[in-house]
Amino acid sequence: MSSPEIPLDIEALRALLAEREAQLAASSAALAQSTARVSELEDAAASRDATVARRDAEIEYLKLTIAKLQNLAFGRKSEKYDVQLDQLELRLEDLIADEAASPAGMKGETAHTRKPAVRRALPDHL
Repeated sequence: MSSPEIPLDIEALRALLAEREAQLAASSAALAQSTARVSELEDAAASRDATVARRDAEIEYLKLTIAKLQNLAFGRKSEKYDVQLDQLELRLEDLIADEAASPAGMKGETAHTRKPAVRRALPDHL
């Protein structure tokens, strides 16, 4: 802020002071709005980070469980594990597809909706 010349008249000084106080108040209000917006954005980013971390953890858990079930698939009672393995593989595919689609969808606030489970028909002998 530069002032070319300070007036010597008291009324002019009071008017200049009032003008500067109004400018200061406007700047303070703009700063408060910007600070509030930054807080909102930080909260949104933290929420998305937590969602991504949960999704990553679930994907890792499903991958490990699938690997265990694949190892068990060649032993006794392998038919029992085949159904679980298929279910987990489907869930893993859904999560990976959601993760691939999410960077484009993260620009706006979106609610995560769960897809209904796809059930296959029972075998003929049942």
